[in-house]
Amino acid sequence: MPVYQQEGHDAVAAIRYHPGWYARSVHANVIVFLTNPHGNPKIGDLQGGAARALDRAYAVVQFRRHTRAAYPHVYPIAADYQVSFVIGILLVLALAGRAARRALRRQATANDVVALVVGETVVVISLICLLADAFENGRFRAPLNPLVYGTFFACVLEAIARAVDHVRAGAATASSPAQPVPIGADLDP
Repeated sequence: MPVYQQEGHDAVAAIRYHPGWYARSVHANVIVFLTNPHGNPKIGDLQGGAARALDRAYAVVQFRRHTRAAYPHVYPIAADYQVSFVIGILLVLALAGRAARRALRRQATANDVVALVVGETVVVISLICLLADAFENGRFRAPLNPLVYGTFFACVLEAIARAVDHVRAGAATASSPAQPVPIGADLDP
C-alpha cells in the first residue's frame, strides 16, 4: 500500500511539474481510446480467421480513419480511430442527459433509468482511462464497446423503424377511401 500511495503522490507531482506533457498524454490517450489496435486482430478471446472476418466487418461499420497518437518522449503510435464509436459516445451522453432531465422532472421511464446507468458507466470508465492510464486504453474500452455500439445501432434501427412506419402510415391513409361527411356536420349550431 505505501508503494501505491507514493506512486500516486509522484504522479501528481509530475503532472504539476510538467502539465504540458500530461495534456499531450491525455490527448494521445483519447486517440488510443478511440482506436482499433493494429496487428493481429483479437476480439475477446477470438483469434485467427474468425477474428479477421469480424475485423473486416467492423472496419466497415466503425468508419475507421487513420491517425497517430503521440505521447511525449515516446515514438508515435499508429492508430485507426473509429468515427462510429465517437458518434456512439455522443449518443450515449445525449440520451443520458435527456434521461437526467426527465428524472429531475419526475417523468423518467425504465428506458431513462437504463440510459442513465449506461451513461454513467461510459463516463466513469472513459475518464479513468483517459486521465489516469496510458497504453492500456483498449483494455478499459473493451467493456464499453457493447454499450456504445449497442446504443448507436439501436438508435439507427429505431430511426429506420420510424421511417418505415411513417411511410406505411402515409400509404395507408392514401389508399383508404374517403369517408362520407354527413350533411350539416361542418355547420356550427
